[in-house]
Amino acid sequence: MAFGWIRDQLFYGTTTNPLLTRDNSRNYFNVSGSFEAAYILTEQLTATGNIGCGFRTPSFFNLYVYGEHGGVFAFQIGNSNLKNETSLDLSTSFRFKNETVNANTALFNNITNNYIFLYNAPNHPLATANAVFVFAHDQADALITGLELSIDKFKICIK
Repeated sequence: MAFGWIRDQLFYGTTTNPLLTRDNSRNYFNVSGSFEAAYILTEQLTATGNIGCGFRTPSFFNLYVYGEHGGVFAFQIGNSNLKNETSLDLSTSFRFKNETVNANTALFNNITNNYIFLYNAPNHPLATANAVFVFAHDQADALITGLELSIDKFKICIK
């Protein structure tokens, strides 16, 4: 099942932030949802498959932060050109369970477009001269692929 989400944002301009010198409005639309199927191969073994998509709109902080962040002792700079982060997850697993063992093997592939991150930017054109640590926002595509294994063994106590 998938859902469409609309998000409208209005930001008021200020004279103290070079990233937001005038009012700015943004509109975002995205779809999110997931579908999973399971097939019982034997009484103890099940195969599953999953596909899911999601999104994250850039926050005010991601877009327009400009100044010292006291919690991390760094000057941070937003990026008003950021787009929505979107992801597509594909995974499959095999689950085995009997009286003494519960085991799971899962393969996953998560494709993220426009992943938002902070990077070390000491020479950023908007950095102040006295800033020791400067971090700025940017985005790039990312891929996370992996394998997850888990095994639980149960003790049987008979009295």
